[in-house]
Amino acid sequence: MGDAKRKQMGKKAFLALPENQRCVYCGSAEDLTVDHFPPRDFFLNRQFPEGYMYPACSACNAGKSSDEQALGFLVSMLDWEVDDGRSEFRRHLRAARNNHPQLIRELEALSPTRSKRFLRQALGGSDAVAASGMNGWQAVQLGPEGKSLLNKMCVWFGQTLYFKHNQEVFSGEVLATKLPHSAIKENKFQEIISRLSGIPKIKQTGHDISDQFFYRYYAVDGGFYAILQFNKPQIFFVICAMTNEHIPKNLSSDNGWFRSGPVGPQ
Repeated sequence: MGDAKRKQMGKKAFLALPENQRCVYCGSAEDLTVDHFPPRDFFLNRQFPEGYMYPACSACNAGKSSDEQALGFLVSMLDWEVDDGRSEFRRHLRAARNNHPQLIRELEALSPTRSKRFLRQALGGSDAVAASGMNGWQAVQLGPEGKSLLNKMCVWFGQTLYFKHNQEVFSGEVLATKLPHSAIKENKFQEIISRLSGIPKIKQTGHDISDQFFYRYYAVDGGFYAILQFNKPQIFFVICAMTNEHIPKNLSSDNGWFRSGPVGPQ
């Protein structure tokens, strides 16, 4: 049996499982396909981790495609060791230019002074910047398109990881925020991390690839909470997914939190 046939048989077997009978995003039971999230474009040589496959209807799966390619570019930029000479980065850049040219146009280069200030704050001082070989690096700031794409990504993570760890299609709201790399030094951050007891193993064909994608989570009936990072992160993503019946009536999304509004089947 050829690789293509074996792969197709694997998808059929996956979609035949009782828990995979509805789209993880909209709840539809029609025209189901297999979605990989995080997307292949987030990983070196597109080698995505094992166990991160989800049932998705064709409409939802296809609708995410161009956004995921642009997100591959943004995620590669979040790596401190990004190199514009790497073929992976150039491929992500071409995809972003083709599918989301506005994303590229909106990137705003910070002045040398602001870039220096940003690097010192992020890495913990001028000595740390020098030790990292980043003296003279220029920072860029995302525009509305980039921020919107990252918010979409957080919603998809809320839906897929809630499904993975709670074994049901999510219906509710996702809240998300971003923390700078320097937050890892804060006691409050370490306290939150210590309470997230779920530490999944991220593997591809048996090899540990948690250096490319790592998260800690806490899942309960009606809720999922996680802190995620990619590669060597400049920022951490904090995601809270709460089902409709568990959303507090007085919930506020102030202080830099994004609130999705209703997602999933209502």
